[in-house]
Amino acid sequence: MLGKVDLIVGSLSKTFAPNGGFVATDSLAIKEYLRQYASPNAFSSALSPVQLAVALECLRIVRSEEGEQRRNALMRAITALRGTAAEYGLPVPGQPSPVVPIVLGPDGLARLACREMTRLGLMAGLAEFPAAPRNAARLRMLAMADHTVEQCTAAVEIVEHALSHARIVKAHLPAM
Repeated sequence: MLGKVDLIVGSLSKTFAPNGGFVATDSLAIKEYLRQYASPNAFSSALSPVQLAVALECLRIVRSEEGEQRRNALMRAITALRGTAAEYGLPVPGQPSPVVPIVLGPDGLARLACREMTRLGLMAGLAEFPAAPRNAARLRMLAMADHTVEQCTAAVEIVEHALSHARIVKAHLPAM
């Protein structure tokens, strides 16, 4: 994109392994302006050589045949998570991405289900109010290229089992 736009701003924390980000430009005037007036430059927390090496290696992989294979494998995992959840009638909003949200329902039920999932060996982040609408708590399942279709299917089966278990437990709890 250099030469096509004035500035490119990027984050490495969501894209590649290291944290931090960057600003890139071909314009000497913009470079000098940023050097003089960008406050983070006064107390620089520039990437360490190791972080930069990791980012460059990630970029090399993304552009390679291995990167293409990993993207295809990741999409298979995403599709398996979303498809299996749909088969169990679990709502999966949004478009396919590595973060697969599975709506569990009321916060209390979702917390009980998460406790059971952890006991069964599945770790998934729970988003509840205010990060999610009231009574629409959701899991944030994270798909990876290394996940097999079988692992994704098994994970959603654990979610369904844990949710069923939580409904039974909740039915036996005194009303508050």
